[in-house]
Amino acid sequence: MRFTIFNTPVIHPLCVLIARLGLFLSGWKVEGKKPKAPRFILIAAPHTSNWDFFYGIAIGLCTGVHCYWTGKSSLFWGPFGPIMRWLGGIAVDRTKPKSMVEQTVCAFKGNKQLRLVICPEGTRAKGDRWRTGFYHVAKNANIPIILGYLDFKRKAGGFGPIVKPTDNMEKDLCEIQAFYEGITGKFPERFSPVQSKSCCTQYSDTPAKVLIAK
Repeated sequence: MRFTIFNTPVIHPLCVLIARLGLFLSGWKVEGKKPKAPRFILIAAPHTSNWDFFYGIAIGLCTGVHCYWTGKSSLFWGPFGPIMRWLGGIAVDRTKPKSMVEQTVCAFKGNKQLRLVICPEGTRAKGDRWRTGFYHVAKNANIPIILGYLDFKRKAGGFGPIVKPTDNMEKDLCEIQAFYEGITGKFPERFSPVQSKSCCTQYSDTPAKVLIAK
């Protein structure tokens, strides 16, 4: 079994106490119900600053949600590699997105319990739209997508709706975008749209079919 910050004996309870104290002192609150599914993709958005990582880890510790996360391979070089892996990190080669999707699908199919955090924006800088690898993984592995969030305006973070991929990816992505329109990142101007506005116009009058996490 791979030990991480979420399950290392003795150290884990201390980290939980530190996380709870840190969130309390900074005025942050945790919202939403803890996902019970043994396998899922947890979206981490908006991703606009380095602070997102620390608040995300703190919320994971406080809620007992043991997740792994993916990061660019350069974060795992040298002495930082073991630290990042202990924090739940998995290095990925972003130059081969198709291969990464296939490997992630195989990982989900080969494990009865796997919870993976993904930042679809791919970068803290503003982009044209989200990368859709997370959606293809969820669709092909037949797992749900949990909409995780960090709202710096309200100082609140946690778990939002559950999205189950259908045969209409554009519509599903537009429903995801509708949820995040009310969420404010650390630097709002850097938040990348899930889809272009033109793609979502045709679905603007269609009620969102998302299931609230239970």
